[in-house]
Amino acid sequence: KVDLLWDDLFLILQFVWHTSVEHFQIRNVTFGGKAYLDHNSFDYSNTVMRTIKLEHVHFRVFYIQQDKIYLLLTKMDIENLTISNAQMPHMLFPNYPTKFQYLNFANNILTDELFKRTIQLPHLKTLILNGNKLETLSLVSCFANNTPLEHLDLSQNLLQHKNDENCSWPETVVNMNLSYNKLSDSVFRCLPKSIQILDLNNNQIQTVPKETIHLMALRELNIAFNFLTDLPGCSHFSRLSVLNIEMNFILSPSLDFVQSCQEVKTLNAGRNPFRCTCELKNFIQLETYSEVMMVGWSDSYTCEYPLNLRGTRLKDVHLHELSCNTALLIVTIVVIMLVLGLAVAFCCLHFDLPWYLRMLGQCTQTWHRVRKTTQEQLKRNVRFHAFISYSEHDSLWVKNELIPNLEKEDGSILICLYESYFDPGKSISENIVSFIEKSYKSIFVLSPNFVQNEWCHYEFYFAHHNLFHENSDHIILILLEPIPLYCI
Repeated sequence: KVDLLWDDLFLILQFVWHTSVEHFQIRNVTFGGKAYLDHNSFDYSNTVMRTIKLEHVHFRVFYIQQDKIYLLLTKMDIENLTISNAQMPHMLFPNYPTKFQYLNFANNILTDELFKRTIQLPHLKTLILNGNKLETLSLVSCFANNTPLEHLDLSQNLLQHKNDENCSWPETVVNMNLSYNKLSDSVFRCLPKSIQILDLNNNQIQTVPKETIHLMALRELNIAFNFLTDLPGCSHFSRLSVLNIEMNFILSPSLDFVQSCQEVKTLNAGRNPFRCTCELKNFIQLETYSEVMMVGWSDSYTCEYPLNLRGTRLKDVHLHELSCNTALLIVTIVVIMLVLGLAVAFCCLHFDLPWYLRMLGQCTQTWHRVRKTTQEQLKRNVRFHAFISYSEHDSLWVKNELIPNLEKEDGSILICLYESYFDPGKSISENIVSFIEKSYKSIFVLSPNFVQNEWCHYEFYFAHHNLFHENSDHIILILLEPIPLYCI
């Protein structure tokens, strides 16, 4: 570290100016004292100097007019000038065109005042102003529009942009660093159309507006550490190949990104609070089924929601196709319902299911009615000594053999036959229930014809369940003919 007077700096620069030195650098020097020599005393002729760098230069006491130092440096007709980490509050340029191609004023305290005067830099290609106190992006654009600027670094400033401010950039700008500022969504309305590499990390961007300028040349975009809730679509960035969007608030990247960003080959979307649902399925498949290189995959891509999957890596989340494809789910449900319907129809036809359902319904109604009726009332309802259930094919034997042997000549034994006491105002099932309810005994004439008759089954079912009788001997079975097993 060296402590020098201002005039010493003047003499050092004047000495090397007329030598064969092309690149001259001063670091970690403190200047102070009064200045008696200025730019008017400096001999700018006969030099091969191309680059001067003043880095980490400190001003001890300001006893001089600052424009003497500023103009001393900017009147040097060289290509590259660097004054960084010097706490420099301002800079002046001569009122004529200069040869500067590279200017680096990083880490000073420059403000918007720098651009409020006309500056003629017809050869400027690179301008580095990071780490200052610039606030208005549109003001920078107006300055840059009068230059052939290609590379611009405005990071670590206080830049903002309002929607009503007009921006005008030269068509030569290809690389711009706007990171670590206070820029919001409106910045996309103040960007050069020719931009190819754009860094917007650590700003206050929440979304990429649909009304944004079409940046058809943009190849690399860094929007990390912002407040985005979705991956931007590429309809406005058709040539985008590198995208960094890590550390935002993305839950489920939209399908628009997957469909519109076919040219993206490198994607960094790690450390976002992903919601691992069906909406994320297409994004998870990017790494497997596309040519996209996922930076940080798979450790940086973990689920935040739902809570039961928190911390699970996306590659370990298995989302079933059936649960995520609504059309497939509907088709599956319809097919299952059709199969079940066919199965039920088959059962109905093959196992007489409707008959059993009707019988069950009738039995339930009768059971509820009997519960409300006392045994004395049931006994008072009895009119017949016996109800005979038989197949129509066995009617001759019943009428010619069975009934004559049961009935007495005095008529004291009363037999109930279905066709004799049928009530037309009731259904067949209601008549059967009534006959059994009003008879002491139920006689069933068993034969192959009986077991194959639906209504005979119905009559036997009600009599067998003993709904109307306390004792268990109210059923009498008569085997008229042997019944083969295949008939049962």
